[in-house]
Formats: sequence, structure tokens, C-alpha cells
Amino acid sequence: LVHLHEVRMATVVAGTYERFVFGFHLDGLPGSSGGGGGAPEVVRSFTLDAHLSACKSIAAQGGFLASGGADDLIRVWHHNPDGATAEIGTLSGHEGNVTCMQFHGSDFTKEPTRLVSGSVDGNVIIWSVGQWDALKTMKAHRGGVHALSVHRSGLVAMSAGADSHIAMWDMKKGRVAHKTKLKTKPELLAFTPSGNSYASVAGTRLTITSAETGIVSGVFDAPKRVMCMAQAGDDNLTCLGMEGGDVFGYDHRAPPTKPAVTITKAHPTRVKAMVFPVDDAERGPVMGGPGGGPVSLVTGSSEGTVRLWDLRAVGASKGAAARARDMGMADARDE
Repeated sequence: LVHLHEVRMATVVAGTYERFVFGFHLDGLPGSSGGGGGAPEVVRSFTLDAHLSACKSIAAQGGFLASGGADDLIRVWHHNPDGATAEIGTLSGHEGNVTCMQFHGSDFTKEPTRLVSGSVDGNVIIWSVGQWDALKTMKAHRGGVHALSVHRSGLVAMSAGADSHIAMWDMKKGRVAHKTKLKTKPELLAFTPSGNSYASVAGTRLTITSAETGIVSGVFDAPKRVMCMAQAGDDNLTCLGMEGGDVFGYDHRAPPTKPAVTITKAHPTRVKAMVFPVDDAERGPVMGGPGGGPVSLVTGSSEGTVRLWDLRAVGASKGAAARARDMGMADARDE
């Protein structure tokens, strides 16, 4: 499993090494408006034969779902309210693995207007949603694009590359506005929910930086190499999935040596993907968890399982941080 994203409320999608994209419906989310009081479950809801080889990235918003592959292609579907998926088509513009993607629109609750993709070919492409034209192709990084993030305004985007640079892009002009070189190659990158800062990960280190001034406001060192991260709600909490299967969450206001979330051995192998689930787009994730963050977390790992966690168990009693409640699990492999 390589990535998790939310395509519709309480439905997450996972891309896999085996070329498939799976959809999972989350029943009984804590505090959700549609949970119905039943026992939490993670239920496979759809399977898409997406690529000729491994799926490398996933993006989803407003019912649209895109999958980037090691076959250099982007496949696009629409996930209908009744749960059915309809194929829209295939986008070809990259000459290498499509490593990262993000949809963007004026409002997360509505259909997006743009899809932005990055590849090992070093390019970032802006696609129109609907017409599916390549509006701009930007030569971003030598050696490939590792990660990208579009600001909530849609005016700028950031990318991280194999050339050890983080670049800020003017989305309208399609030109780089600012570039910063780091000592270590950045592997993960995301604007915080407010857009005031951005989080970057290189190796085991999480860094929080002001998007306006470039001043570093927080540095957190995880115990192992970080494979994925997730943010939601306010700007205070970032969760990290690591090699070895652990999950740590850091409150940006707290001392860096005291994680707000610890799930020891969330998976037997490395945690490759995570997302904070939502069942009401206007309300966003249900808050009230550690650090005032979301109460639920979905994780996926290399061994092919997807798990739903209730983070409210963290800190409830001595040692509970290592025993966040595992509410449901599903297999992310083709049967």
C-alpha cells in the first residue's frame, strides 16, 4: 500500500504496489454524524485495476479520484454518491513515475478545478479538471519531484525534490517564486491546514516553517525514518508514520521530546500512508483528540492492511499512548 486519501465522506482510497486502487468505507467513526452507533468497521467498497505496474500516488477530492503510476500515467475516475465509480480517462504528460498529486478547488466541499502532479522526470504539471488539459508544465527539480502541496488559496504551490530544494510556485504564471536549498533531501511536504506554515520531512526530522517569512517555528526528531504524515483541523498537530510500524504525533506547541500521540506497532511493518477521516465536509474531522486534534486516524502499511484508530484512548491512563484503540482493519490486497 502506497497512499491513502479521502474521495468522499468516510471513504478512503488506497493505492498498492500490485497496481490496484482500493476503496474502503469507514462505518461508525467516533463522533460522526452518520455513524449510527454501530461498531466501527473498515469495509472494502470498490476495486480499480489502475496501472500496468505499481501505483505510486493518489489524490482525491469532491468525488474525483486520480491515481499516478510507475507506468508514467495518471488514471482518473469519479466516485458517485451511490458508491459507484466511473472511469473518466487517462492523462499522459510525464516521462517517469508519477510520485505525487493533489486536487485543488476554491472549497474543499465542492468539486476541484485543478489537479497538480509531480514526477521523477522533474516536472510539475497543472491539469484542468473537466477538460483535463495540461495547462502548464513547470521544470521543477533535477532528479525528480518527491512531494508537492497546493496552498488553500490556489495562488501558490510548493514542491520538494531530489535536488534538495523546496520551491514555491506562482500557480498563475507557472514560474518559481522562491527556492530554498536544504542540507538533507526533503521527502515529504505539506502546507498546514491554515496555509500559514508548511511541514517538511527529511529522514527522521519534521520541520515546521512559516510560509510567509521562512522562519522555522518547530523541529521534531522522530525515532525512526518517517514514511508519511497527516495534518487536519488546526495547525497544531502533525502525525507521522514510520519504519518499523510506529505512529507518532507532535503538538507544535509542546516540547519536541514529548509526542502527543504514540501508537507503538500500529502495523508490523512500515506505515506507508495515513489520513484523518471526515464524514462531514463542512464540519471537517471530528476534533477532541490529543493536542486538540482529530479523534480518528486511518493508517495503511506495506503488509497491505488499513486500520482505523480512536485516538481518544491516548493519555487516558498510564501507557495508553501506546495502545490507541484499533477500531477496525481491512486487507488492501487483491483477492
